[in-house]
Amino acid sequence: MLPNCPITKADIIRAEEILGPNLGSLKGKTTRTKPSKVIVNTYNELPTGMLAKHGNVTLTVDIMYINEIPVMMTTSWAIHFGTAEVIKNEKKSTIMIAIKQVIEAYKARGFQIRHILADGQFELTRKHIEQMGIILDITSRDEHVPEIERYIRTVKERVRAIDNTLPFEQYPNRLIVKTVYNAVFWLNCFPHKDGIHPTLSPQTIIMGSTIDYNKQCTLQFGTHVQVHKPHNNSLLPRTTSAIALRPSGNIQGGHYFMSLTSSKRILRNKWTVLPMPAEVIATVHQLAAACKKYKGIVLMDKDNNIINDDSNEDNNNTLEITGVYATNNDDTFTGVYDNIEKTETATEAQVDNIEHNIAPHIENEQNDTGHNQDEN
Repeated sequence: MLPNCPITKADIIRAEEILGPNLGSLKGKTTRTKPSKVIVNTYNELPTGMLAKHGNVTLTVDIMYINEIPVMMTTSWAIHFGTAEVIKNEKKSTIMIAIKQVIEAYKARGFQIRHILADGQFELTRKHIEQMGIILDITSRDEHVPEIERYIRTVKERVRAIDNTLPFEQYPNRLIVKTVYNAVFWLNCFPHKDGIHPTLSPQTIIMGSTIDYNKQCTLQFGTHVQVHKPHNNSLLPRTTSAIALRPSGNIQGGHYFMSLTSSKRILRNKWTVLPMPAEVIATVHQLAAACKKYKGIVLMDKDNNIINDDSNEDNNNTLEITGVYATNNDDTFTGVYDNIEKTETATEAQVDNIEHNIAPHIENEQNDTGHNQDEN
């Protein structure tokens, strides 16, 4: 007890509720905790007869543009497994690398891509795709593939929803890309109403893995945290400020974060949630300064014209709660774990080469498997 001290226990409790844990204590007193034991669950095998009935897959493909960043999107008939990959350009070789990675993801589970539906942007890939024994169907001029267009619209709605819950006015390219990946990841994690199985999600069908609420559902995208990092007995800080991105999908329950000191993506399994002060918002805006500035996240067409998806089409679906399985609602859920992170959401092998192309000062990452990780 400290005589004549005007600060009460209730004052301290209220201060922690408003301001969060003491930042100095986090940076100076955080100790390494013993990691929990990894329990490897049985790999989810496909139900008997699924490959015989649904083994031949039709893939739909298109390119979405967000703040002038091209993102190749795919989704499949029946399975409804979606992927997203940032591409550095729209050359034939770049598009084929992305398509091949998606094909390999399906092939790893025994599925074979037999048809690809796309618009005229993909005509240049016809020879290479047909050499793989896949039929490429290109739409006529001014026509689109409805399945992928509806899927892209769904992803845009999720991205827009996230944007409207965050306090940022400008976004660094990395955070923009991860917003899309986060939306696709969670879309894949829940069974689709019109899918090939009533209880297995596209994630489980194609990747063979499931999510755990206690491990993958503990952080919301955009949350400000202090992530724990390796340390010794020096006076260097033991935590660093970061923005939560999404679950990594590993068994330990790790998450991806964007470091606010380097702007790189890091993978951690220990963190402390803090409120979002003005200083953090200013730091994100500073990281965005080198990128082309827009008011928040802007969705575009291939000619970089800002587009508006407002329409009365599918009005009955606009109020759906994404990921909640309901018999009468269109649960268009599709997204990916990073166990296969040669492709973030099935295909992210080159994401940071693209970011390098957009913002040359950003250093490259290799992939999301944890190899050549940005920070230790």
